[in-house]
Amino acid sequence: MKDLVTKKRAVSFENDERLQHCSAIATRSLVQKKEDPGAFTIPCTIRILHFVKALCDLGANINLMSLSIYKKLDFVILDCEVDFEVPIILGRPFLATGRALVDMERGHMKFD
Repeated sequence: MKDLVTKKRAVSFENDERLQHCSAIATRSLVQKKEDPGAFTIPCTIRILHFVKALCDLGANINLMSLSIYKKLDFVILDCEVDFEVPIILGRPFLATGRALVDMERGHMKFD
């Protein structure tokens, strides 16, 4: 195996059937694109609190903002009524503590 990898030798590629076959395979798309599954929400109960839509963070995107930029933007938090239909976010650390298995295709989550 080492000889095959390390030793150079001249190779002729003229009208080689194997090369054309491999080239045809390589040009086909190997990965099929799936449609966007959307938000992954589940009903969740933590002690006496019941959330109809708990949004599970699967870690696909992580957006960070430094504290200095956050302070310069001067965000204002308004006092507003609590809307229980707004989903809470169950992050990856929470999902890891419960050994969560997520099936995105079926929209199911199982805790072991």
